[in-house]
Amino acid sequence: MADRPKGNDPAVRALALRSLAGDCAKWGDGGTVDSWVDILRGVHLNENGFEIAKDLDRAYRVTGIDAELVEILDGASSHLWSAHRDAVQAWAAAEGVKPTLAIGQRIECRYGRGVINGIDEEIAVYLLKPDGEEDRFSQGGGVHVAYETATLIDQVPA
Repeated sequence: MADRPKGNDPAVRALALRSLAGDCAKWGDGGTVDSWVDILRGVHLNENGFEIAKDLDRAYRVTGIDAELVEILDGASSHLWSAHRDAVQAWAAAEGVKPTLAIGQRIECRYGRGVINGIDEEIAVYLLKPDGEEDRFSQGGGVHVAYETATLIDQVPA
């Protein structure tokens, strides 16, 4: 089985850059998507829009940067997150990956121990309610744990 795509995989980053570049090309006099991909290639997509704009001004001499472009660049991490989710979703479908544990079972993983509070089958993750954080996730949700990294401990007593 192929490995789960990571957020920093070149293919994931390329998808995120192209998506963000599409938004940037609509700004001001724009430029093409391809020219924006070239400009954005060296930026850190997990920074805020202001920091990315400063990098663009310094390193790439992008002129006329305004609040509209900064707002567009603020979405860089969302583009990266979305591209990563799409890549993982495609991987899970291609590999036929399905989480095998159920809500309510106790697991151990790199985040510690806790109860499975939900399952996102599209990306093959368990939503972990870590021990000691029951209040934080009392309404649902949880820490994302890749199904392949979770170890079953035992059932939660009814």
